[in-house]
Amino acid sequence: VKTTTKFAVVQSGTKVIALLGEAVHPDHPDLDLGGIAALLASRFEARQADIDKLIGRFAVVAAKGPAEVTLQTDAIGMRSVFYKVSGGRVVAGSHARLVADAVGGAASAPQPKPFALGYPGLSTPYPGVLRLPPNSDLSLISGRLKRFFPLEAVPAVTIEAAWDLAFTRARQAVGAFVKRSPVLISLTAGLDS
Repeated sequence: VKTTTKFAVVQSGTKVIALLGEAVHPDHPDLDLGGIAALLASRFEARQADIDKLIGRFAVVAAKGPAEVTLQTDAIGMRSVFYKVSGGRVVAGSHARLVADAVGGAASAPQPKPFALGYPGLSTPYPGVLRLPPNSDLSLISGRLKRFFPLEAVPAVTIEAAWDLAFTRARQAVGAFVKRSPVLISLTAGLDS
């Protein structure tokens, strides 16, 4: 199988971290994907604090032996992950259709869009295939979702502090990406601008 998606897998005893996509750690901008995966593996029990800092478009698979395997996306879900729980097994993948086809049966036939602008919530054109929401861990054993952020009130910050953090992280991320490969950057305020 040929893939263009970058990935790194690091094992430390019975604990495994797989990092897929592109990520920069602002506290360690010189680390490549393998270095970040190694850092997460070395801090396995406290890895969420480091994952929360990562900038990029990525997914993290964390395994603590065969009975505990979880999957999560980057903080805003830029790296899409789709999943379906079927017949006591969890199937996850990068595209809703791939998941539907892997599960098989009538589920792989797409359903028409119920609304002009798309599908509500986490749903997809394929029955039972859902989009993994950001800030949630998916158990690849049970199919259970566990929200990990926010669990409490997010503290208020000044606009100056927010700008300072955003620009510092952007400088770190762009600097790290430029060291890895040529970068073309396009900025937009989004569809609402």
